Amino acid sequence: MEQQLLTQQQLIELLEAEIHNGALQRLAFLIRELQIHELSQQELLQHLRSVYQDVQAALSADKSH
Repeated sequence: MEQQLLTQQQLIELLEAEIHNGALQRLAFLIRELQIHELSQQELLQHLRSVYQDVQAALSADKSH
């Protein structure tokens, strides 16, 4: 039981790191870009879709463990 809890905690930490290093970094970049430059709606949608896919991939990877 203790090993299972440790494994779950490690998976949670891995998921948090994946989201932080992927989706959250992209969102921070996107916010900076929007403050500095004007992005077209198409560019903004492309970035947001990419972030969405990153989060989906991280969550899917977590469920497979």
